[in-house]
Formats: sequence, structure tokens, C-alpha cells
Amino acid sequence: MSTKKIYECGTLRYTAGGLIITTALIMVGFFGMQFAALAVNKIIPLHLKGLDSNDTLIAFIMTTISSILNMTVCPAVSFKSDRYRRKKGLFGRFGRRIVYIIGTLPMFAGTLILFGFADKIGEGLSKILGSWGGYSPVSLTIATIAVIMLCYQFFYMFVASVIYYIYNDVIPQQFLTKVVGLVQVTTTAASAIFNFFLFKYSQTHYTEIMVGIGILYIVSVGLMCLFVKEPDYPPLTAEEERQSRGGTGILTFLRESFVHPFYWYAFLLVSFFSVSTSIGTYMTFFYMDMGLSLEKIGNLDGTIGIASMVLSMCIATVGALLIDRWHPMRVHFYARIGCVLIPLVMFKWLFFTSSPERFFLIFLIFEILVLAPNSIASMSSLPTYMRVFPKSRFGQFCSAQALIRSLAVMGFTLVMGACIDFGRKLLGNGDFIYRYLAVWRCFWGLLGAVCIVLMYREWKKLGGDKNYRAPAPWQPDKFEAMENAPVIGPVPKLVRLGLLAWDAIVALYVIGVIALAGYYRELGFFLLWCGPCAVIMLLLWLRIRFGISKRAEQGDVPHHGALFLLGLQQFLLWGGAIFQFCLTRDEGGAFAARLYFGEMLIGLVALLLLGVCAWVEKSPSDRISN
Repeated sequence: MSTKKIYECGTLRYTAGGLIITTALIMVGFFGMQFAALAVNKIIPLHLKGLDSNDTLIAFIMTTISSILNMTVCPAVSFKSDRYRRKKGLFGRFGRRIVYIIGTLPMFAGTLILFGFADKIGEGLSKILGSWGGYSPVSLTIATIAVIMLCYQFFYMFVASVIYYIYNDVIPQQFLTKVVGLVQVTTTAASAIFNFFLFKYSQTHYTEIMVGIGILYIVSVGLMCLFVKEPDYPPLTAEEERQSRGGTGILTFLRESFVHPFYWYAFLLVSFFSVSTSIGTYMTFFYMDMGLSLEKIGNLDGTIGIASMVLSMCIATVGALLIDRWHPMRVHFYARIGCVLIPLVMFKWLFFTSSPERFFLIFLIFEILVLAPNSIASMSSLPTYMRVFPKSRFGQFCSAQALIRSLAVMGFTLVMGACIDFGRKLLGNGDFIYRYLAVWRCFWGLLGAVCIVLMYREWKKLGGDKNYRAPAPWQPDKFEAMENAPVIGPVPKLVRLGLLAWDAIVALYVIGVIALAGYYRELGFFLLWCGPCAVIMLLLWLRIRFGISKRAEQGDVPHHGALFLLGLQQFLLWGGAIFQFCLTRDEGGAFAARLYFGEMLIGLVALLLLGVCAWVEKSPSDRISN
């Protein structure tokens, strides 16, 4: 009799060795997929620029086409993949996700290879057409790349729409976060290999790189498709088949995806945070306004990128344990709340201007310090939606979320550009307007925080970490049963330790006022700017602490996760503030007092966010919403 432990996921059963092999195959597939995406996103714009394409044309070829297809092809493929069942014939052995990947594999890889020969195709067309139409070989080459890009993006949507659903279908729930973390490390490693070893040859060996990556995609993704087995699902009823056809299918998609407020909160959460981070397009202009050269900007972004990669690896190996044990939804909630603080560290540059050298160091250290909540939010995002979206309709709900996100980003990025142009004319201060990007990110980040609060409360009403059932209007009782893996609830001892940690953080902020006033010998300035803030911070913390302690005495202990995650972030930010003062110690007491006042305001916001987390945790956790 075998003593090997068996892990189950639907109709699939694994030994530990089988689970490792399946995970490795998924990682291999994502490795090839990442190389394909990097080659197109980084090399093709460079090649178009070499053909003297203007920026508007490059933007149209690279982004507009993909955005339109993302709002049309992606929802259709996701909707159909949820309802696909194995059929007889060539693709009969493949399940509901892989059939779309293997079915488009030759065409997708073919577009990658065709990119490599676009110049020769353009020259060939020029010879065939002769002088007809007056098109030059360069114009025909650009047109060829545009046509290939349309085909590439079309087939890419088939793959990108379903490849992220595979591990939700084939990996046991208790390992989902670990596998998501390993895939993230894999794609990060692929990016590093591409950037360090291939990108520098993108102009001299363009054809060879594109052809090689096309072959790599065939091998890596082909291996995943051939050897990863998907579970079987019960056949669709006649009514379900009718509801998934043609125009009726579109109505079914809308009726099922957008009927419950819980899903709207999830869709808007991702949309608002995506809009908030769309400022990345203009960050180079912000850096230039702060006095950085292009070389310095490259060094800054490169250093932040390396730090992000290292942190992702740490979270994937160690943090995944906490995400699973505390529940991904809970960790995602805390991390998204912590992300509200990220744009606040940029606000200081609306009121202060330092030397480029000091700005470089200050901005770098703060960007690294706020990487943690962003990385944790990213790592816990997919496991969260795997736990809360109905498994039978997972692809459909992910595509609905992508649809709302794409509409929001396309619309509001245009609004942001218009706001920048209007603000420049209104204020008449040139590129200083880019410092107001912090306001944009903060506004949309706050809206996203409101959505995660509402989503988290609704999740608790729907059963929380023990009894959650996904709203499902297609079911007779309007709910779909979900697997709820065991998690670690609030631990009173850890709550007490978390409160002591926050005692120390608040004390550090208050002591900092006294220490800096003594150092600069400017007691008046510090009492004027920071004294009232220190008193408010102390009183607010005492109020929050008393409320948590009183609830604990009554047996209603809030989860300790918020205390530790937000506390660690705030401790690091306070350390960054001290580092900042070491760099600016010769600026004078008045400058230091105003700067520390800004840091204390961030501390106050952090306390308010902690209070929000404690308040939200107070709502009932094991009640099913009817």
C-alpha cells in the first residue's frame, strides 16, 4: 500500500513529484511567453524608429491595436474557454484552456518569425508593385510590420486570455500562491536574460533574434501544452449551451459578470489603481524637471528595477507562506491600503527643490522603501481572484475585469494628458506641472482604496475565509461553492506584539521632533510646524490602540496582519526620513521643520489607514449574505 501523499485539484490527482513537474512545465511555458512579449514590446518600437516612424504611428501600431483587441477578443475567448469541453478530433486531448494556446501556436510563432523578415517582405513588395502608388520600400516595410502586428496581437489575445487561468485549473489551492510566485520569478529571470544578453543586439541581429524567439516559443509553450493535463468538467446542459451562443452569449456575459456589487468593487479596484499608475508615461519628464540627465534617469530606473526583482524573489519564496496562511484576500487588502502611501512621498517635491544629486538619492531610497506593498499587492492579486471569482467562470470574470480596466485606462490617460496641457497653460510654470503627477496618483489610489474596503467587507459578508461562496446568478441558490483552504486567524499574542511595535513607531515620530529641534536649535520652527501634528498623532494612536485592546478583551481580536505589514512599511519610511535629513542637514532649521512636518503627515495617514483596517475587520466574518 502506497504511503505517498496525494494532492487533488478537481479530477486531477498528484504525487509531490507530479506536482513539481506540472509546476516546472508551467514555468517553462511562461518563460517562452515572456520572451515573445519582450521581443515585440522592446525591439519592434526600436526597429520602427530606425525606419523613421513618428511617435504617433509607433503608438498606434504598438498600443491602439492591442487595446481594441483586448476589449473584444479577450472577453470572447475567456467566455468561451470557461464553457469549452473536450471534443473528438485533433484537439480532443486538450482541456478548456490549452486548446486555445496549442490551436494558435503555429500562427503566433509564425508572426514572431515574420517580424524578423519584415524588411525583406517590404522590399519584395516594392519590387512587385514597382512604381505603382509611389510607395517606398521603407513605407511598405512599416505597413508590413503593422499588418503582422495586427495578426500577432490577435493570436496573442488567445494565449494571454487563458494562460493565466491554467494554474487555477490544475494547481491545488494550497499551492496557488507559491506557484504564482515561482511564475513571477521565472518571468523576471526571462526579462533579466533578455535585457542583459539579447537587447544590445536587437539592431545588429534583428532577424536572428526574432526567428530564435519564435522557435523558443514553439518549444517552451509546446512542452507545456503537450504535458500539462487539465481536469475534466461536467458537460454543459442544453440551456447553458444555448446561453453561450451568439448574441445570447454576450447578454449572458454581461448578466453574469456585472450583476453583483462584489464583482463591481473588484473590477473598479483594478481599474482605479491602473489609472493611478498610468503616470509612468510622464515620469521621465518629472525626473528631468528635477534636474536629472537621461543617464541618471536610466541609472535610477535600473536600480529600482533590480531592487524590485530581488524583493519579488524574496516574496515568492518567503512571503507566499504568509499570503496563503493569512488568506490572499486579507493580504491583498492590507497591501492595497498600504499602496495609498506611495504617492504621498512624492508630494514633498511640490514644495521643495533640492540639488539633482540629493534628489536622486532621496527619491531612490523612498522608491525602494515603498516597493514592498506594491510587490505584495502584485503577488497576492491573482491568488485573491482565484479564491473569490467562481471557478466555473474564472476566465469570464477575469476578462470582464480586463474590459473595465482597459476602458478606464484608455479614457483617463487621455484626460490626464489634457489636464497636464491645461495645467501648464494655467500655471505657466513649464515642466513643473509634472510634479502634480503625485496628486493624480493619490486621487485614483484613494478611490481604489475605497473599492478594496468595500470589496473586503462584502467578502466577509459572503462568508470570509471559512465559508465564502461566490455570487453566481446562474446557480439555483445564486451561489457557487468554493474551496476554502485553512488559514491562520487572528492571534492575540501577535496582536499585542503588533500594538507594541506601533507604540515604538509613534514614539519615534514624536521623539524625532524633539531630536531634530535640538540638533538644529530651532525649537520655535519645530513647535510651530511639527508640534500640533505630534500631539494629533499621539492622540489618534491612543484612540486606535484603546479600541483594538477593548475589542480584544471582548474576544473580538482583529487580525494581526495589518499591524505588522503596515507597521513594517511605516518603520521603513521613518528610517528613510532620517536618511533624508542626513542629506539635507545644511539646509537650515526652517527647511527641516517643514520637511519633517510632511513626513509626519504621512505618518498620520498611515495611522488612519490602520484604523480603517481595524474597523473593517470588525464586521462579521462568518455570515452568508442572502
